[in-house]
Amino acid sequence: MVPITSAFPISDTEPPVVLVSCGYCQSVKAKPGEQVKMTYQAKDNVGITNFEATLFDNSERVVFGINWPRRISGTDQDGMFEITFTAPEVPSSKIGSYVVKVSLGDNAGNRTPWAVIIGELVVQDIISPTPTPSSSPTPTTSATPTTSA
Repeated sequence: MVPITSAFPISDTEPPVVLVSCGYCQSVKAKPGEQVKMTYQAKDNVGITNFEATLFDNSERVVFGINWPRRISGTDQDGMFEITFTAPEVPSSKIGSYVVKVSLGDNAGNRTPWAVIIGELVVQDIISPTPTPSSSPTPTTSATPTTSA
């Protein structure tokens, strides 16, 4: 996490806000090792200066931290941010749903809680393709009867 310093010495008592209007606004399906992208909108009255994103399993255990998000539009006061990460390589017993949570901070030390869920990642099993059965020749009958002399 690399903090960004602000050039605005404004008294700030409000934490940043992640705008999520539903429980899991994004549900992404991926196989282990595939790239995943998620976006979210965030606002702060002065400007967001640090970000953390983490992938949690269904037992609320940290799987791994996610790289610094990049702002794809807007400003530090009101912007759209994108995170990119690789779906975890997990054993078959761990295939299933994970959640991505973010925590944002500003220069005054105000932070959002880790309860902000921006999306769900459904890690799918890598299934080997089922071989297609080869067709076997079908016996044919002759329409013309044969006679022996």
